Amino acid sequence: MSYCRFMEADVYVFMDVGGFLNCCACNITDDEDQWGSFHAFSTVEMIDHLNTHRMLGQHVPESVFKEMEKDDQENFGGKA
Repeated sequence: MSYCRFMEADVYVFMDVGGFLNCCACNITDDEDQWGSFHAFSTVEMIDHLNTHRMLGQHVPESVFKEMEKDDQENFGGKA
């Protein structure tokens, strides 16, 4: 499930089949992953990460936060 894509935001966030939220092709990660993605293993971790994007002036729709919080139980068993 995609929470937002580059056409509507400055980030592309989705729940990865690996069991983590993925900020794909992230432009603020220090991860050495060849794709430059940020992996969050909780909803709170991704919210904190996306707030960093916002602090840098990047567009992240409010709906992304609401949808991730709504899906927290399904994504992580409610361990926000």
